[in-house]
Amino acid sequence: MPAGSPTSDKYVVYTVDTEDSSSGLEDGQIVFRDPDGINGLKRMPLRSLSSDSWGTYWSKREKCCCLWNVFLILVVICLAIVFIVMHKTLTDQQSEPDNSSMVHTASGHPDVADRRVTPAPLAPRETICSSHDCVRLAGSILSHMDTDVDPCEDFYEYSCGGFKKMAYLTWEAPRVRENPDILLTKYEDFLKDRLSAPSDPSVSRHENKLKTIYRACLWRRSIPLGTIRSAIQDLVNSQNTSQQLESNEFRLTQLVAMVTRNFGASPFFKVMVDRNQKISIINNYSDDVIREMFDDGEIVSSFRHLMPSDFYYRDHVSDQTMQSYKSFFKMTAMTILDAPEGDKFTRGLIDNLDSVFELEVSLNKNWYKDERRNNFKSIENCESRMNISRLQDKFPRYGISWELYFKLLLGDSRNVTGGTELCAVDLSPSIQGVIARTDSLTLIHYVWMHTLLHTDIFNMFADRTRPFNLSTSIYNIPKHSNDEAMCIAYLSTVLPLSAIVTIPKLNVFEKESQMLFVNLKQTLIEVMDGLYWIPRHQREAVAAHMDNITLHFEWTKWKVLIGSGVLDISKLTGGYIDNMLEITRTKHKLYLTGIKIYPTWRMSISKFVKKYQSVELSASAIQGPSFYSPATVPVTYGSTGVLIAQTLVKAFDIDALLLHFMTGLIDRRVLFTMAHHLQCMIDTFDRYSLIDTQGARHQVRGDLTKGDNFRDTLALHVAFRAYRRSFDRGYDRMVLPGLNLTDHQLFFVTYTQTMCEKVNARGVELYYMDINNPELPRYIKVHGSLSNFPKFSAAYKCPKKSPMNSDSKCIVL
Repeated sequence: MPAGSPTSDKYVVYTVDTEDSSSGLEDGQIVFRDPDGINGLKRMPLRSLSSDSWGTYWSKREKCCCLWNVFLILVVICLAIVFIVMHKTLTDQQSEPDNSSMVHTASGHPDVADRRVTPAPLAPRETICSSHDCVRLAGSILSHMDTDVDPCEDFYEYSCGGFKKMAYLTWEAPRVRENPDILLTKYEDFLKDRLSAPSDPSVSRHENKLKTIYRACLWRRSIPLGTIRSAIQDLVNSQNTSQQLESNEFRLTQLVAMVTRNFGASPFFKVMVDRNQKISIINNYSDDVIREMFDDGEIVSSFRHLMPSDFYYRDHVSDQTMQSYKSFFKMTAMTILDAPEGDKFTRGLIDNLDSVFELEVSLNKNWYKDERRNNFKSIENCESRMNISRLQDKFPRYGISWELYFKLLLGDSRNVTGGTELCAVDLSPSIQGVIARTDSLTLIHYVWMHTLLHTDIFNMFADRTRPFNLSTSIYNIPKHSNDEAMCIAYLSTVLPLSAIVTIPKLNVFEKESQMLFVNLKQTLIEVMDGLYWIPRHQREAVAAHMDNITLHFEWTKWKVLIGSGVLDISKLTGGYIDNMLEITRTKHKLYLTGIKIYPTWRMSISKFVKKYQSVELSASAIQGPSFYSPATVPVTYGSTGVLIAQTLVKAFDIDALLLHFMTGLIDRRVLFTMAHHLQCMIDTFDRYSLIDTQGARHQVRGDLTKGDNFRDTLALHVAFRAYRRSFDRGYDRMVLPGLNLTDHQLFFVTYTQTMCEKVNARGVELYYMDINNPELPRYIKVHGSLSNFPKFSAAYKCPKKSPMNSDSKCIVL
């Protein structure tokens, strides 16, 4: 019976009413809110406890018997409690690494602190691993640490202090991060080493051919630029030159279709093909839409050098950036086309560059739609379906014969008719006027220049031209200090290097990650199912949604395609230019079937693709501190487990909850409760501050980063709980030499080391003080999450008033 129930003959009433009044209840009834939605009202009579019932109906002997029975029951209950407590204590002592002692080692490294852990002999199931791999793993973890720091005072410095001592910053590089900066660099170095080795009959024929192409790339500077121009001259020469009235539309349609099919160009619009081979076209852009598409692996070639807003808001006649871009545009064109050696067409194109540039600016101004924020979602959801006949009726003056265009674009693999439906169409009507006012030769010249300067073709001679230093585009390949790095970056844009250069470690990574993913996803569902403030039927709906999330590796589908011969570079027999053109054509033809290549130099270590509800991992993650092999259980969950968890929880972050609310999976009350929890987190992170180059202190605004903070905290809870699930099943504990850490402590250390970074005051200003792109330094992210996680302070026995043991814990789960 609930506390406070009245002693009367009334009823306790349970109801699910949330807004309606309860005026019909009798006096003395109590209302309890039931989040599980029990239908109807259940009434339960309360036993009458009148004061004279004992003396009236019970004799003295009966009273004694009753009291004696009560006494016996109490004794039995007390004995049972004592037995349970003793049994649990004994079990905890045998299985809990936090309550066990640290392992004696001869490493000479100082112990964490006397108040936290006392060394003791190994438990019966514990063994010290002295193999080369274990020593290397222990050395890697220990080298990142600074064990002279008290973990209860500054756990980030304790875990990452060694990394910060090994990393170096410059004025141009004011920040370096273990993930992804160091990981991508190490993976790039691995590829250089593998591709620089001699041909080897023990490796695949594709890898040996890739070595040949890589070496040719290193020697490409000896190839005259005119050779590149001649190799792609067929883009113009193959066009129909008929003088019929309809020839201009036919020539433009054929040219745009071929450059899109072979090189991924988007001169007048972007064609997108998703995994399900649904086709969409778009040319309404904003900076936000471009970033959304970039995150999804889509590239709009028109913005290789500048973002949409640059064209819209800048005056191309007087603005310095636009004038610099015009100079870059003209000088690069003249260098590539080599007018003295070129034919009549190329000389005419160079003479017409001013008009071509004016057309590019005019197109971009008409494409820009600042209010198109989040419009990419409507494209993903196919909200503006249209068949090709309707497209021709609505946009007849684009200079494109749409049915012919899609027949040429898709080839024989798709049966294209006027009734063929496009998933989504988002074209700017104003472009028709721009095209109608432009002569046909300038349109042809523009498509030609667009293909040379904005597609993968540009990579073949980018290092032979003067760079455009004022670029704002997110698509730019980072500047590289040597030809080897540049060739790796270039080849990764047109070839799936991780699938061609097969690594035995990838198989281990796949197996371990799959196991972790299943455990983490189940743990996340269980955590969500325990949220009492979400009604049960809503929890079940969200759980079913999360259960559909899958795990993908960016190299697996390419391994299948290579094995089946769809992508067979081993048959390439031409020179470097011919081979690279063929590889580029193959890449974009495959894209039209829904298969994308993600360049190594901009592929994140892990990402969550909302459109497909999938967690995707990159091959660059197959190294510490993201992945260790072999590794102990706490290291595996603290590194790879946390990496997957941080990506997986995006299925249950703030944005996901808002989407669930909009689709009806959850109601308004859930959002209100979540807002209450988030306010606590905002207050937690508001207590941190940043220091700029002048030494001034700036308070962190927790409201700007509440989404990231929530994900970090939730991921930590999920990863640790999944680790404990594995721990509770029991395992033979393998102890790493030289690390005086319990399993729980080792989990938190490896968790933190996945986020090691070094940043100076200038880096803080560049990366962490822009309110339009809020982000927190990683030491704040780690401290904020751990200080709100009681399991951490318990593992290190931190005093209540220590910086890493917050007085108040935010209840996020």
